[in-house]
Amino acid sequence: MKPSVVAFLVVFLLLLALVVILVPTLYYTLYYKGYATPQCPLANETRGYDDRVDCAPEGDVSEATCVERGCCWHPVNVTGIDARPPPECFFPSNYGYYMVGEPEQTEKGWTATIERLHTPPMFGDETTKLKVEVEMQTKSRLRIKLTDAENHRYEAPLPMVPVEEDFDALDVNSTSEAAYNVTFQSTPFSLKVTRKETGTVIFDTSAGALVFSDYFLQLTTSLPSENVYGVGEHVRGRYRHAAAWKTWTLFSQTSQHAREGANLAGVHPVYMCIEEGGYTHGVFLHNSNAMDVVLQPCPSITYRARSAASLTSTFTSALHPSRSTSSTARP
Repeated sequence: MKPSVVAFLVVFLLLLALVVILVPTLYYTLYYKGYATPQCPLANETRGYDDRVDCAPEGDVSEATCVERGCCWHPVNVTGIDARPPPECFFPSNYGYYMVGEPEQTEKGWTATIERLHTPPMFGDETTKLKVEVEMQTKSRLRIKLTDAENHRYEAPLPMVPVEEDFDALDVNSTSEAAYNVTFQSTPFSLKVTRKETGTVIFDTSAGALVFSDYFLQLTTSLPSENVYGVGEHVRGRYRHAAAWKTWTLFSQTSQHAREGANLAGVHPVYMCIEEGGYTHGVFLHNSNAMDVVLQPCPSITYRARSAASLTSTFTSALHPSRSTSSTARP
């Protein structure tokens, strides 16, 4: 072979190697320019991988797709016949929104403005700025609303709920009036509701990333116990939910021969949780579109709605009639 041909081949191979190396690097640099590096938590010392929130709700995705979304990739092998593997693609701890300034107190609660952290979009068309409204409707009923701060979105009509107490007489800062304390975390934004009498955290959105886009909404909260009921209507052999990466679809349908776990005609996006000590609380997510509800072993619960509408969570609580020092829940 002539020296000129050898030299040409050497130059060609070097150029090919540069293209193979530089093109993916250039794509990554342009795509992720300015994006925050995902903070991927390792296994929790006490809960293992149970606090992961799935970043691939549509099913199996590749590692490349997972990374493009700004999420973490770490497959885990599990053993046991009934063992369910934790999500291999999951949200980092620095995904979601941050609070702009401090929450402002209103007559019945607080309002806050949050803006999206600079992370890759999950499905695109992420809403940049949201308005958060927290309203104490009664001493034991709290309403949280998330909506687009800059554009009007459809909101499902909210039925009139009888109010047992005078709003004007309710002091949200009084330790003797409202049943809850509400606290805000700035970055990533989260909201925590604590029962004053027991100190139990009954609602905490730091358990998972908040996603608010044109056609996909996601909200996660931790649960004070695994005694969770509701979320229907489905064919189910037990009342109490198993918090084991189980997904329940809320989409009205009728079937004469529905299989175990199938969704039925009723749509009830509300759950009840029995806390230690016998207290109970219920959370209702007001949204008019089809949704999935996922229970994680942490324990935590995730609502996913296919909608461009607003999200409203209303919850109330009461003392269980059979209050005892420990909660015994019916399976």
